[in-house]
Amino acid sequence: MTLSLSFTLGPVQGFVSASRRTRDLWGSSYLLSYLAGKAIVAVQDLNATISMPDVTQDPLLAAIRGHAQQAPSHGSLPNRFIAQVRDEEHGRRAGEAAREAIEQAWRQCAEVVWETYINPVARHGHGVRDIWDRQVAGFWEMSWVVGDSPGLLERRKNWRSHMPPPEPGDHCTVMGEWQELSGWIRSRKYSRNQPSEREKQDVFWQELTKKVGGLDLRANERLCAIAIIKRLLPRVAKRAIGWEMENINWPSTTYLGAASWMAQAWHIAREQAEAYAQLVREVGPSSSFGERHTRLLQLESAWTTDFCGLDGAFFHATDLENERLVEMEAGAREELLAALKNLYNEVGSAPHNFYSVLIMDGDSMGKMLDAASRHGDVNKVSRALTRFSQRVPEIVHESGGVTVYAGGDDVLALLPMDAPQQVDGKRRERAIHAATRLRTAYEACFQEEDLDGASISAGIVYAHAHTPLAEVLAEAHHALDDVAKARTGRDSVAICVMKSSGKQTQWSMPWEHALRPDGRLCIESLVEIFAGDDERGDFSSSFFYALRERYGLLSNGTHWEPGMVSELISGLSPEDILTADYLRAKKAQDREVSVDDARSIINALVYACRPAHRIVPEDGPARIEVSKTGFMFDAPLLVRFLSNPNAGDA
Repeated sequence: MTLSLSFTLGPVQGFVSASRRTRDLWGSSYLLSYLAGKAIVAVQDLNATISMPDVTQDPLLAAIRGHAQQAPSHGSLPNRFIAQVRDEEHGRRAGEAAREAIEQAWRQCAEVVWETYINPVARHGHGVRDIWDRQVAGFWEMSWVVGDSPGLLERRKNWRSHMPPPEPGDHCTVMGEWQELSGWIRSRKYSRNQPSEREKQDVFWQELTKKVGGLDLRANERLCAIAIIKRLLPRVAKRAIGWEMENINWPSTTYLGAASWMAQAWHIAREQAEAYAQLVREVGPSSSFGERHTRLLQLESAWTTDFCGLDGAFFHATDLENERLVEMEAGAREELLAALKNLYNEVGSAPHNFYSVLIMDGDSMGKMLDAASRHGDVNKVSRALTRFSQRVPEIVHESGGVTVYAGGDDVLALLPMDAPQQVDGKRRERAIHAATRLRTAYEACFQEEDLDGASISAGIVYAHAHTPLAEVLAEAHHALDDVAKARTGRDSVAICVMKSSGKQTQWSMPWEHALRPDGRLCIESLVEIFAGDDERGDFSSSFFYALRERYGLLSNGTHWEPGMVSELISGLSPEDILTADYLRAKKAQDREVSVDDARSIINALVYACRPAHRIVPEDGPARIEVSKTGFMFDAPLLVRFLSNPNAGDA
C-alpha cells in the first residue's frame, strides 16, 4: 500500500504580499514557485510520484531540469504538493530531500545577490554579514507529513513548529518584522567629533544605491535581506537559477492606470504621442524609459516604441509635476507638462490613475482532495488544476492584463482599469470579465474530468496607483478570504475600491446570483445603464450619492462604512421610492421615461443592493439566501465608480 507525502512551503502571503512594486510581487511569486519546483525535482529523483499537481508538462519544472526551450514568464507551481511514496521511510527521505533542495536553492540565490551587490558595500555597515546569514537561514517554514490522507497536512501546519529568530535594530521599510541590513540604529548618536549612526546608515544605503541604480533602490528604502533578494534576483537570475528571468521590467501601477488611455492616444494621435516620447528622451531624466518590455494586449501595436516604454509617471500630469516622483530641471518639466496637456487635448481625455488586482482561489480544496483520495480520483483533480492553470495566462492576457502567478487553484493578476469595453457587443470591465471567464474555465476543467462540485471564489480590488501595493494586496486577500469565502459563502465574488483617501466601497455576491442571463455581473449591466445616463447629464452621480445619504437615515444606523449592510425600516419599499425619485429627476431634465422603464431600471439596481449569501446545511443542498430587509449602499457607489473612475477622487 502506497502512502502520501504532503509538503508545503511558506510563508506565502508574508513573502509575496510584502511588495512595494509590481516587480517585487511578480519576482517573489516566481521565486516561491521556483523553490517549490526544486523540492518536486528532489522528490522525483527519489522515485516518488507527484500526484498533485500534475507536473508532466509544467514549463517551470522543465526549465529547472534544463529541458525548456524558453524560460517561463511567471510562477506555475503551487507552494504545496502531494507525492506517492512506498512507505514511511521512503516518505521521510523524500520530505527531507525536498527541504534540503529548497534550502540549497535559496542559499544559492542569496549568495549570488550577496556577492554581486551587498559584499562590495558591506564595510559601510555594522555586522551586515551576520544579519544576512541570520535572515536567510531563518525565513522559510516547511511542513510535511506522510500518511494515508492528504488532509493530514492541514493538521500538521497547525503545530507551528517554525519560529523565526528575533529581529533587533531598525526594521525593513517593506517587510517590517525584519531588521534592515545596514545594522546601524538611527536613534543612536556619538560625540560631536564622530558621525551618528543615522549618518552611517544613510551612507550604507547611498553606496548600495550607487551599486544597483536608483530604479532598483529608491530614496528612503532600507531593506532586509529577504526584500533585497526579491528585488535584485531578476538581475542575476542566470547565475542564481540557471536562466534569465524575462520580465525584469514589469508594468508599474501608474503605467497600468494609464494603459487604456495610452492605447487611445496611440490610435487617435500617434504622431503627437511619438513626438511627446521623443521630447522626453531629449529633456527628461535617464530613467524615463523603464517600461520597455511591458506586453499589454491593448498596446500590442506600440510594444517596441519609445511611447510604450515611457515610465508610467510621464502619462499623469500630477505625477510629472511632483518633484519627488520625477526629478528634472524646472524648464524641462514645464516643457513636458505643456506637451502632455496638448496630447490630452488631442486624445480628448486624460488618463485616470486606477488599476485592478484580481486574486482567485478554489473553494474547499482540502475537502475535495480528501473525497478524491477516498474514491481514487486525486489524479483527476490534479489534471483539472493543471489544465486550469495553463489556461489562466491566455485569459488574463486577452482581458488586457498580466499574470503574476497561476498555479493549481490560485491566480494572481494585474489589469488596467478603464471604462467598460465592448466585448461581444456587451460592455465589460476588464477584471470582472477576466474573473468571470476564469470561473467558467475552472468549472469546465473539472467537468472534463467528470468531477462535479468544483467552485472558485474571486477578490477584485480597484486601487489608486499611489496606494501602497502591500495595502492593496492585503485588501485583495481580505476580499477573497473574509468577504467572498467566509461572509458570502464561497463560490462568490467580492469587489472593493481603494481611492487615494482609503477604501470607499466593498460589495460581494454569490456567483450564480450575481451573473445575469447574458453572462455579465448584475453590476456590469447597471454600469451600462448609468454610463449611458451620464452621456446625457450628471444625474447618476447625484442620484447615487443622495441614495446613500437618504436611506442611511431610514436604516438601522446613521454611520455607514464600506461593506456594511443596513436594515431598512420595516415596511419601507425602496423600489417604489427610488422609482419615484428616478422619474422626478428625469422630468427635471425634460426627459420622458415610462413608469415601466423606470421600474425595470430600479429593480435591477435594488437586486444588486440586496445582500445574498450561500448557506450550506449539513443535511441538504446549498442554497442562496437573499435578505428582504437588508440593503448594500456599496452597489450604486461601485456602479458609479466603474462608470467614471475619476469621479470624486484627487
